[in-house]
Amino acid sequence: MATAPIAHTRASSPPPGTAFDSADLAHALHGASPAFLDALDVGVIALDNAGKVLAYNTFEQRLAGLCAGDVIGRDFFVEVAPCTNNFMVRERFVDAWQSKTPLDEVIRYTFTYRMKPTRVRLRLLVHEQVGWLVVQPE
Repeated sequence: MATAPIAHTRASSPPPGTAFDSADLAHALHGASPAFLDALDVGVIALDNAGKVLAYNTFEQRLAGLCAGDVIGRDFFVEVAPCTNNFMVRERFVDAWQSKTPLDEVIRYTFTYRMKPTRVRLRLLVHEQVGWLVVQPE
């Protein structure tokens, strides 16, 4: 079952601890407002436990060349970035959602769908059943 949309309750200026490698990144993102997410210098995609996009920040919009309005509510792994519909990305989220366990892994990845091949580091996070895909270009 899909989770409810993210409650946007935090202040819009990002606090310390929101860097890609921050140990507390999942907690900092959870409940963040769209303005908070847009202030970050990494791409951020929030997903419900069915893979539907809940949030898509400005950095990621610029990187991928997609508008949030065209992405929010769509299946990320099938409709938005089918190049991630694999064991390296999607299955790690599915395993965490099904087992109701946290996920925090970093992988090197190359996005290839709708853009020139783009090398990135992906941080895959699941916190309170919300999936977070944090994207840092290499």
